[in-house]
Amino acid sequence: MKKGLKKIVATVLTAAMAMSIGMPAFAEAEFENPANDDMVATSETLQQGDLEPTVAQEEAIPFTIKTATGTNTQYWDKYDAKFTFTASADVAYSSDLGRYVISNIALSRPSVSIRNGATATITMPTYTMIDGGRHAYIKATATIQNSTGWSTDKTVVMYLMANSSGNLVLTENA
Repeated sequence: MKKGLKKIVATVLTAAMAMSIGMPAFAEAEFENPANDDMVATSETLQQGDLEPTVAQEEAIPFTIKTATGTNTQYWDKYDAKFTFTASADVAYSSDLGRYVISNIALSRPSVSIRNGATATITMPTYTMIDGGRHAYIKATATIQNSTGWSTDKTVVMYLMANSSGNLVLTENA
């Protein structure tokens, strides 16, 4: 009897684990984003006299997750270090603004390129939405050390936006 019970428990636990791993794929994302309220599909029932009610569906404008990579070379000439950032964001067209907007930004730690014996480390970047939420100001702090051991902390800045074609752009200049 113990072997049978162990098999049943193992089967139930295996099935539960498989379901818990698969569930996030079917989970509905819930988040508040007041800047994108105009992008949510809505439906309403229209009454036409004694006729059957009909349902009109507004076209939903889907978010598209896009990724961009950009390099900040501001400290390459003087400090021998440059930093390559990667960002992903949801991109959607806003009919209110007449342009593409970004939201739900995800950043990764920038990679560092060095030369002439320099070393550099950089913090995890943070972002702030600017320009009415159409651009993001991304910054991180880099510690750069030259071959003689002299060290300095520098703020490394990038800007993220969606261009007129809906592509994500990440650049060191606004």
